[in-house]
Amino acid sequence: MQDGVRTEQTFQSPTCPDDEREAHCDPAVKEPGMAMIRVEPVEVHVRTGWFDGTPREITWGDERLLVTRLAAVREEAAAYPVITGPRTLFEVETPRARLSLTYQHRSRRWTITALDDQIRAA
Repeated sequence: MQDGVRTEQTFQSPTCPDDEREAHCDPAVKEPGMAMIRVEPVEVHVRTGWFDGTPREITWGDERLLVTRLAAVREEAAAYPVITGPRTLFEVETPRARLSLTYQHRSRRWTITALDDQIRAA
């Protein structure tokens, strides 16, 4: 598991466990100014890690994007549309953009459903 990655939990306490501050201290909270733009789902080829199944490299057309950071993981195994079936959503960062990847378990397909091409100054 990579640093700062946490699976979304439905019944999470709104306060930090150490004290009674609000949940701003959560490392999985998105940075301000990052706006994911929803796009028509685009099918892509994704290479995943051997042991954990997390995305490592995305091939979109002729372009290969190396995944530099896994920002969030969300499994929709219990509540999902009947037509599409269960799916897992990944928010990943690449050198070019931040992407929202979806893996549909029934059809075994990867799609890009949202992106943010604003490159942050690091």
